[in-house]
Amino acid sequence: MKNATQYTQKLKQLLTRLKKNPVPEPAIEGELRPMEVLVLAIMRRNASASQAVEALERIRAEFVDFNEMRVAPPRDLVEVFGRKMPDVRLKGEQLPAMLNHVFDQGHDMELQYLQPMAKRERRTHLRDALGLDDFGAAFIELYLFDEPTVPVDERMLARLQADGCAPADASAEEVRALLDKAVPAKEARACFELLSAHADQQAPVPDELPEPEDDEQPATKTARRAPAKKAKAAKAAKGAPKKSK
Repeated sequence: MKNATQYTQKLKQLLTRLKKNPVPEPAIEGELRPMEVLVLAIMRRNASASQAVEALERIRAEFVDFNEMRVAPPRDLVEVFGRKMPDVRLKGEQLPAMLNHVFDQGHDMELQYLQPMAKRERRTHLRDALGLDDFGAAFIELYLFDEPTVPVDERMLARLQADGCAPADASAEEVRALLDKAVPAKEARACFELLSAHADQQAPVPDELPEPEDDEQPATKTARRAPAKKAKAAKAAKGAPKKSK
């Protein structure tokens, strides 16, 4: 990346500011199983932490196990994830495909077969065999194998570019690689959550207008016609002949 040193410094300055208001990791009820980390790797892409956790809770409530989820039609998964989930249709197709691949590895729904793999081999498998993008693969490395990496999705990339902390033509993978070098290993998780929360606060783009406030709601047709009716009535009254006493 051109001017990598300059952007690394800007990223460090941004993180220093964000650390003044630390963001806790999402609260998830009960123990997080390895397969649920895989689910979150899909759900967290371009979504907030709360959106992903809520989707996971609905999955837990809807399906007996991941084998049932594996054979569920994508349209059913879309309803479970919630239609407000970013890229929900893509995720509804991607997740069962990955679950089927995991099942084919050992005829169960576990990820033990990844344990003996070296880091580079595992990363390649996650991307090429399971179909994860760089964000998803990095998320699993971070939360399942405690590898020091900072996943970056398109939402986070756009925010960092808007902040001047990443080149306009940089990819999410390039920025992730830059962060991996800039962030201390023990701070990788915290920095990911900080940058993800920071991206959630992004202001609307210029061609998107915020919703009007309650006292600024668009007028109804009746309300818009009222002044015209009053004016018409006043005009009629003015021109009417006066009654004789």
